[in-house]
Formats: sequence, structure tokens, C-alpha cells
Amino acid sequence: MSNTPVPARRACRALLPVLALVVPIAVFAATPAHAATVTCTVNGTDVTGSTIRGTDGDDAIDCFAIPSGVVVNGGRGNDRITVNLGDKAGADTVGNKGEVNGGEGDDTITVRGGDGYGAGADGKAANTGEIYGGGGHETVVLTGGDGRAGRAIAPLSSCGDGGRGGDGNDGHISAQGSITVTGGSGGLGGHEPGKANCNGGHGGDGNNSRIIGSGFDSRVKAVGGRGGDGTSVGRGGEGGIGNDGHITIDRGLASSTSVEAYGGRGGNAELGTDGYRGEGGRGGDGNNRTIDILAAGKGYVKGGDGGNGQPPGSGGKGNDGTVNTNPTGNYDAPGGAAGHS
Repeated sequence: MSNTPVPARRACRALLPVLALVVPIAVFAATPAHAATVTCTVNGTDVTGSTIRGTDGDDAIDCFAIPSGVVVNGGRGNDRITVNLGDKAGADTVGNKGEVNGGEGDDTITVRGGDGYGAGADGKAANTGEIYGGGGHETVVLTGGDGRAGRAIAPLSSCGDGGRGGDGNDGHISAQGSITVTGGSGGLGGHEPGKANCNGGHGGDGNNSRIIGSGFDSRVKAVGGRGGDGTSVGRGGEGGIGNDGHITIDRGLASSTSVEAYGGRGGNAELGTDGYRGEGGRGGDGNNRTIDILAAGKGYVKGGDGGNGQPPGSGGKGNDGTVNTNPTGNYDAPGGAAGHS
């Protein structure tokens, strides 16, 4: 047997099978050990995980706010899925950042954004993630959180304005059936006598992103939140916009209103012994972006009424965007009324 050293090239070739085994192990070890999770109550039992699944029957699934990367799927049956409501409601948190899927069956999905936490804090959106009906005839209801009232005694020379309401939808929704998205209300202005800017918070928008009413005779309703009232000599907050995103109806019903979009009412100014002390808030527009009703069905977009004040708030526009219907022009778009002085 020769004692001649093995050439370096042959030594490298001998090591390749070993490296082929080692490298995948190193890559696997770099994967994060802990994925995001959520705790839900499924038919009375608490379940924690990154994926929450219902049974093949009718389920009641109640979840805390859902983080990004987490999936909640109702499975078969006519399920009820609620997120960030009741004893699982959390302030200052988006209702759903992950994915909610109703699964097979006629499901009800209800999600709420958290209210603002602390004086003058904004409410949070109900949805920034994805919500899918799953194939049945669904009822989807989303509501943004309310803005908090401003500080009663603000620092230095400024007044505490109320927080803005959270949006109903800032994510993606696709479902057949009924979809309703509503912005949260603006917070009340803080009360600092003699200051000029104790303003109410603006209402949140109903839809700020993408909604698809799939299948036959789906209906979408988008509602802007009410503006908060001003205090002292502050003005009322503006009403939220009904639709500031993109709504599509695949196949509407000719005799039905497939899409409704309403601007929120403007907030009122404070009423003193000699009349209103500040300006009323402007009403929100009904539609500021795009509504597509592809086959049949009507549209109705309405501006919100202005708030009471001196001067009063103006009413919002019914339509300041695009409404496409078949036949063309099959929609109404009345503006909102001005407030009272």
C-alpha cells in the first residue's frame, strides 16, 4: 500500500458528499423557531396556533386580534367567526393582519378594529390582511375602531384633538354574499376653554383597499365613520369616505342595488348660549375611487351630511370617482346636506 499523500483535488471530491449533507441542515437551523400565533375559542375550547381550523360541522370560533402569518379557517359547515370582539377585544390593535377563510358553508365573519388607546389616539382598521368567504353564501361585517377623545387639559398652548376613526377595510376581501365595511367614529375634541383648535377627529373610511363580491347577487355596503364633535371653539371632524378603494361586483341582480357607499356625517361644533362656537365638520364623500358592477345591478353612492356649526359643514359629494355599471349610468349619487348654523 502506497503512503503517497492524496492530491488536494481528490481530497475535495471526497468531502463533497459530506458537505451536501451538512449545508441543508444549516439552512434548516436558520429558520425562525417560533411562528406567529393566535388564541381562539373553538366551540368552547381554547386553541393556540399559527393555523386555527374548525370542524366539519357548524362552529363558533372567537379569536383575539389575528397577526400577520396566521390563518383561521372555519372548514365545513355554517360557521360563525368573530375577531377582536367581546372578551377578546383589544384596544389599539388591527383586527386582522393575517388570513380569515370561512371554508365551505354559509358563514358569518365579523371583525372589529381596536379603539384608540390613550387620549387623542386613532382607532385601528378592522382588516389589513385577507378575508375569504370560502365558497358559500357569506355575511362579512367589518368595523373600524373609534378614535379617542382628546386630552381635557392639553400641554402648552394647544388643545387635544380627537383621534381619527379606524378604516373598515385596508386589506383584501373576496366573498359571495353580503359584505359591509364601516369606518370608526372620530373622537371628541379635548376641552380647553379659550383655545381655538379643540377639534373633533375625522371619521374612518369604509373601504380603503380591495373588495370583490364574487358569484351571483353579491352586495357590498361601505360606510364612512362619523366625525367627532369639536369642543370649546374647535371644529367638528370630517366624516369618513364611504369608498376610497376599489369595489367589484362580478354578477349583480338587475332589480337590486349591488353597491352602496355612504359618506360619514361631519361632527358638530359646541353649542353655546349665543350659538355654535366653531365650524361644523364636512360630510364625507360617498365614492372617491372606483366601483365596478360588471354584469347587472345598480349602484347608490351618497355624500354624508355636514355637521352643525358656525359656519355649518358642507355636505359631501355623492360621487367624486368612477362608477361603472352595465348598462352604463345605472346608479344614483346624491350629495349630502349642509349642517345647521
